[in-house]
Amino acid sequence: MIYFRSLFEKSENAILDKFIITRRLKWVPYKQFQDVEYLDKGGFGTIYKAIWLKSGENKAVVLKCLNNSNENNLNKNLDNFLNESEYMAIIDYANKGNLRRNLTKVVENNWNQRLFMLYKISSGLNEIHSKDLIHCDFHDGNILNHKDEKKDEENDDDESFY
Repeated sequence: MIYFRSLFEKSENAILDKFIITRRLKWVPYKQFQDVEYLDKGGFGTIYKAIWLKSGENKAVVLKCLNNSNENNLNKNLDNFLNESEYMAIIDYANKGNLRRNLTKVVENNWNQRLFMLYKISSGLNEIHSKDLIHCDFHDGNILNHKDEKKDEENDDDESFY
């Protein structure tokens, strides 16, 4: 915990800082993002793509802004310091989009590729459930596909579904 505290950048709000440290979250100032662009709006929030200027590396991420993220009922643990208009989750950018937008490509895959995709999706759900969590909004638009561009483009085993 001491190591984590030494790396922690303060939000300038003592109550928020304490919550972040105890939950091992990270406060990221908005100025660390550039090229923020709107992607989509869903039932739970608005999605943006951005470049995170993280430790000298420019990393593509998704910023998910939850609808009404500044309301007390959503932030029942945070009700003493709600002075920001919105809070966002930072998520890895899925460079191959979601399953819904790629269904035509999926049906063109051979059975081994389809079964591999199904295996990766079910493994992800199993990981969530093994932590006693529930997704609550599981559908083809929320199944994301990422290909590690640093690895061999011909190797389909480098794809991740989450």
